[in-house]
Amino acid sequence: MAEISTNTMEILSINDKETMEPSLIDQHMTDSSTIDDLIGEEEALNQNLPKLDSNGEYVWVEAKESELIGLTFDTEDDAYQAYCRYSYIKCFGVRSSNERKNTKGVAVAKEFCCFKQGNKAIKGNLGKQYSKLSRRTGCNAMVSFKIVDGKYECSRHEMVHNHEFCHPSEVSHLRCHRKIDSSEVKYLVHLRTSGIRLADGFRSLVKEAGGSHVVGFEYADAASAVKKAMKKKFDKTDCNTLINILKQRAASEKDFYYDFELDEDNSLVSVFFRDRIIRQDYEAFYELLGNDGTYCTNKYDMVCAPFVGINNHTRICMFGIGFMLNERTESFEWLYKTFLASMGGIQPRTIMTDQSHAMSTAIANCFPKSKHRLCVWHLFKNSSAHLGHLKDKLGFNKLFSRILKRCHTVEELEHCWKRLTKEYNCAHHPWLTRLYELREKWCCAYDKDYFSAGVLSSQRSESTNNSLCKRLSKTTTLCDFYDIFGTVLSEWRSHERKDNSLCWEGTPEVSIPCSLLEFGSKIYTIGAYKRFEKEFVKAMSYKHKFVPSIDDTLCYYVYTERTDEFAHVVSFDQSTNYACCTCKRFEEGGFLCRHILFIYHCNCVDKIPSIYILKRWTKDAKPKEDLAEGSRESGIVAGPVWKLDMHRQFNKVIVASADNDITRGIVKNCFEKVKAEIEAILGGIDVSDIEGADVDIIQNPKGKTKKGERFTRKRSIIDIQTSRARGKHKAAATRARKKNIVNTVVEDDLARNEVNNVPLHIGLREILMTP
Repeated sequence: MAEISTNTMEILSINDKETMEPSLIDQHMTDSSTIDDLIGEEEALNQNLPKLDSNGEYVWVEAKESELIGLTFDTEDDAYQAYCRYSYIKCFGVRSSNERKNTKGVAVAKEFCCFKQGNKAIKGNLGKQYSKLSRRTGCNAMVSFKIVDGKYECSRHEMVHNHEFCHPSEVSHLRCHRKIDSSEVKYLVHLRTSGIRLADGFRSLVKEAGGSHVVGFEYADAASAVKKAMKKKFDKTDCNTLINILKQRAASEKDFYYDFELDEDNSLVSVFFRDRIIRQDYEAFYELLGNDGTYCTNKYDMVCAPFVGINNHTRICMFGIGFMLNERTESFEWLYKTFLASMGGIQPRTIMTDQSHAMSTAIANCFPKSKHRLCVWHLFKNSSAHLGHLKDKLGFNKLFSRILKRCHTVEELEHCWKRLTKEYNCAHHPWLTRLYELREKWCCAYDKDYFSAGVLSSQRSESTNNSLCKRLSKTTTLCDFYDIFGTVLSEWRSHERKDNSLCWEGTPEVSIPCSLLEFGSKIYTIGAYKRFEKEFVKAMSYKHKFVPSIDDTLCYYVYTERTDEFAHVVSFDQSTNYACCTCKRFEEGGFLCRHILFIYHCNCVDKIPSIYILKRWTKDAKPKEDLAEGSRESGIVAGPVWKLDMHRQFNKVIVASADNDITRGIVKNCFEKVKAEIEAILGGIDVSDIEGADVDIIQNPKGKTKKGERFTRKRSIIDIQTSRARGKHKAAATRARKKNIVNTVVEDDLARNEVNNVPLHIGLREILMTP
């Protein structure tokens, strides 16, 4: 070990005549004594106590002798890490410093110094409210490595600091000692793409490690590392990366469909994609299609327009996803035509959207055979902005809700509408007048001949909104959204597989001993049966009255005295058990209505006629996924089942080997061997990147409107009023804060005057008479 430098030796010779500041060492020494005289030099070094140099300045010394002199390292990073570990023990921070080169430009020496080396330059902006911390104190502590034949040998080590060492419990907060591993970055990235906030992921790591001082990095380090990791995924641009991902899936997956639209500057304008299972779901449940274009929560303010439907378990299922830069008619037409092309031109019977003129025009042009309905949920939301003064009146909300949701005949709608306009004097209200003109698009009385699964809204809060759109934010990129969409789709399909498994396991218990319910529990899925049973239970409270008829068909008035103001007519054929009702809920929702079920129960009908059993609500609505060709005869397990089984077995081995270095090595060696054998048979296991020939880089959306052109809808009255209220609240808080400051100053002045016996009010006469 080399001897300490001459400068250091001079510093170590203590001048007994000098004394320290009492605030630092009054508990250790007197004015005429030194630390060495009291506790000894070795113990003083161990306690990181200050010493006096020859100039009378206080210094802190790392050790009597260097532990690094003579050590050799293979790379610059190894040398730096060694100095970092040393500084962590000694409780100070380090950073990279100078590098010396010879005349040929070859590096011959490398220096690392204390992070407080040098002095901060003084700038002229002294009036700034915020400035960075001044960490530099001109410390000369450093270490120098000479480079010989690519090796780094420590040749010089200055161990004297002009500042106090950090406390051992706080040294982990220094920048050079904060490190985040790649495994931790991958974990945080995985959580973020799953919709979990980065802050929550960081807290879980801190809790798992045993505290913030043990985890080894701070939240800012985690945010920076995750940002860099997410940025590495980008190929030139965010949109270019997304399109390349879709290209790879189209090349490797069967029946994967995607399409996109660019502008004249090669910037992305619109994009749509769906996979094979989505196509199968649409072919089975195409009758109802919902499209909600009210979400603009992403980095580029693009409109997120998911296509959704209802499966045989009465759950929401995904039919595709689209992004558009604006909400013009041309954009919606491109999206709808692309959707139809991906689904083989199959048009839905009913398409449900929010209220938008551009969407209505595009639907009329692209879905001529479909019935366009407006989402009742959006109508309720818009009514709050236009009918605020009416909604405060007693009974208005109940009657208005009945008009939008529970008017099953045109006569019932007209009766309730006249009652609403008369009782609340709103016959000439402009928004209600416009709503009445559009009644054929939202009132279920006009849509009885079009199947809609009994759904009144284009979205459900427990599905599309909570699962997908609430995970988005204004900083979400398209690649981030692609990952979130994949996660949500996987969750929904997992729920569907669980529902299929429950239907295979058994049938639900009937709430009322009845042959009709027992028959329905065997053919319907559990979710569909619950709706059927709910309708049957409500039928038990109804009454009927026989109506004479000319032919053999029996007619009944079916009603209930509690809620119905109008009776429904049920026609029943005893020979065939065929029945029809004026409410037409079967034509609309696919289930027999409560009125027909009541007549069936009265006439002892024990089975539902096959004509009234829609396949879309049964357990066999969707065809089972075929096994691989020849697998049934040969006994080979299906591909998805085999993959799941292998994944579980390999996962057990990996988890069991994670905490042992020997077992880790065994797993890694076996993996490399198996990988080499499979590559020899298949010629490779990695999916090659798909690169388009002579295709320019796809640029990110511009996200800007042209002068005088509006791409997005105007803000609602509620949003505007809320923003104004927030502004007024902030302004009032600011005025109150300023007033409080002024009052405090005045009170201080008054108190000061009273202490100094200064009169509070001095007239002109007193001022002139004062000598």
